[in-house]
Amino acid sequence: QAPPPAVERRAPTARAMASTKKQKTSHDGDGDDAGAIIAADVYANVAAAAEEYKRATPYAHGVVSPLCDDSMLRRVRAEMRDNLSATFKETDLFKVLQTADLVTIDDPEKGGDPAIAAKIPALLRLRDAIYSQEFRDMVQTMTGCAPLTDRIDCSANVYPRSGHLLCHDDVIGTRCISYIVYLTDPDDAWTEKDGGALELYPVETPGTPAVDPTARLIPRWNSMAFFTVQPGRSFHAVQEVFAEDKPRLSISGWYHAATAPEGSENATLTQLQTRASEDDDVAGFVPFQSAVDAVLAAAAAAKEDAKDDGDGGGDGGGGEE
Repeated sequence: QAPPPAVERRAPTARAMASTKKQKTSHDGDGDDAGAIIAADVYANVAAAAEEYKRATPYAHGVVSPLCDDSMLRRVRAEMRDNLSATFKETDLFKVLQTADLVTIDDPEKGGDPAIAAKIPALLRLRDAIYSQEFRDMVQTMTGCAPLTDRIDCSANVYPRSGHLLCHDDVIGTRCISYIVYLTDPDDAWTEKDGGALELYPVETPGTPAVDPTARLIPRWNSMAFFTVQPGRSFHAVQEVFAEDKPRLSISGWYHAATAPEGSENATLTQLQTRASEDDDVAGFVPFQSAVDAVLAAAAAAKEDAKDDGDGGGDGGGGEE
């Protein structure tokens, strides 16, 4: 999940949604409303989803699939592909292309472009649907979380080949539930060999994730993954994408509570800020054995090559540095 958009937006109020045809809830019986994009079974299967969510390991998480009407979600994907631009971003934490801000993209007073907004009606309907009161109530019931506010916080991301996101816990401010809506190619199913899985890590010691994930969620078309944001516990990463020509397209974001979660001092960001002035203790790092083996093998090969060059009557002198 890439860094959040800088600007907040509030979901439409119940009164506003009731007075605007395209922002009614999914049970109003109008095929053009915002909620109609959500598959009916999402609301019907909440109890079963809640049980699965509670039992999930290494921490509470779940997947809703299918999330949307298939034809409508194909429209969303086509609108994103044809009308949104993406900016390449790379740091020591992630390598990803992030598309235009979805929070204010249709709000000219906050920098939105009306010309672009007019070309992405299905995308805006999906955004409004997943932040509607009805859907937030469903998320709260499924996850058992605190009441969620109407704050909209989301962006679209594309992970190309070698794209990735390193391990962190997602704790910033009042984030309560993290989610990802996967819009990978519906006609070329994403598989494990394509990489790009959402990896979930157990905690080895308080605030420290284990080296290896114990759950991997494949970014399958028309699915929505959720997990509860927990300081020093909800460690996750996006596995490197191996697929050549299958970009991992998604919409990711957060549902917010009214207050920050307890234990925020254990969050990844807080720990980094706290230790920013400390020197790294090299002795405290335990290298991956595979990396050690690779280094030793490369050194042995280089030494053997140097020996062969010496035996071959070269110009001599090739000592180790």
